[in-house]
Amino acid sequence: PDGRAVQTVAIMISASGDDVEESIANTTKPLYTTSSDLELGSDYENDYKQIIGLRFPQVRVPTGVTVTSAFVRFYVDAVGSCCNESFSVTMTMQRSADATAFNGQPKQYLKSIFENSSTSAKTTYMPPVDTEVHVPRDTPDLKQMVQEIVDLPGWAPGNAMAVLFGNPTGTSDAHSREYESFEGEPTMAPSLVVFFCGDTSANATAKNFRAAASSAFALWSSIFVGVCIA
Repeated sequence: PDGRAVQTVAIMISASGDDVEESIANTTKPLYTTSSDLELGSDYENDYKQIIGLRFPQVRVPTGVTVTSAFVRFYVDAVGSCCNESFSVTMTMQRSADATAFNGQPKQYLKSIFENSSTSAKTTYMPPVDTEVHVPRDTPDLKQMVQEIVDLPGWAPGNAMAVLFGNPTGTSDAHSREYESFEGEPTMAPSLVVFFCGDTSANATAKNFRAAASSAFALWSSIFVGVCIA
C-alpha cells in the first residue's frame, strides 16, 4: 500500500426523468419517466419485459484514475408474490463520455443504447429475492464498466454516466424486483457509488455526497476501509 486512502464518489438520482423504464414488447410506448417505483425485469403495466435506465449527473471521478469498485444501490420498495421468482438481467453502461438526458428522447431509446452503444464490459445479474422493504440492495461490481467510461476521450469530472439493466429472462410480473424511484421516495432513489485510486484534485471524497443522501448512505459509509496500492 502507498498510504493513500481509496477515494469515494456517490451520486443519488435527484431529478424526475433520470430513472426510467422502457417496454421491450410494446415499441410504441415512450420512456416512462415518472414511475413511482422501478421494476427490474418485468412489469405488467409496461407489457412485462422492460429495460431500466439510470442516469447519474455530476459524477466527479477524475481522469486517469483506477476504479477499484463500483455499484448501484437500490432501496427495496415491495416484497412477496409481486416479485419473488428467479430471473436475470444484463447490466451495462452507455459508452459515452457524458450521457445525454433521457427526457425528450425517441421511443426505444434505451434499446438502441443497450444494443448499439453500450460498454464492452457487461455483467449478468440474478437479483436475490428481497424480504424487507426500505433496505438497500447493491448490484454486482461495475468497476470495469465505469473504468471504460472514465478512460474515454472527453471524460471530465462532473460528466454524466448511465447504467442500463436489460435482456431480462423472466416472463411474468413475479420475475421482477421492485425498487424505489425518485418519484416514489426521493431519499431512497438509486445511487451510483464509485471507489477509485489516483488524482484527488476533484476532492472526490464522501463529503461530496448530496445532502439529501446523507442518511441513506449511513448504512454503508462505515463498512469500507482501504488504501491504494502503489
